[in-house]
Amino acid sequence: MRLSVTAKKNGHDVKVFLIGEAVEIENLNHTKYDVAGQIKSFYELKGEILACGTCLKSRNMESTEVCPLSTMNDCNNITWLSGQIRLFRYRFFHENVPVPYVQMKEAGTDKF
Repeated sequence: MRLSVTAKKNGHDVKVFLIGEAVEIENLNHTKYDVAGQIKSFYELKGEILACGTCLKSRNMESTEVCPLSTMNDCNNITWLSGQIRLFRYRFFHENVPVPYVQMKEAGTDKF
């Protein structure tokens, strides 16, 4: 989320589509990272977060104002409009807290 907040502060249009465990981001607490603060900042900067509906439902979670239930069509539209795919994958470290790392891929290619 820090990258997303920074991009918004620099005037970029930023949309985030959450898949898998990432849809749990609003409930994530960490002693070192202020995840809730970053989400709040991103939301206040008019950043858009979308959450995979299937991923929410499989966790018995509801859509929220900050993370509305979305579809793969929404993800597809974001991807093709941007021309790039940024994949945030999670590795588990201390306290079983997911820590993202980023891969960028050109849309429509196999190049990372």
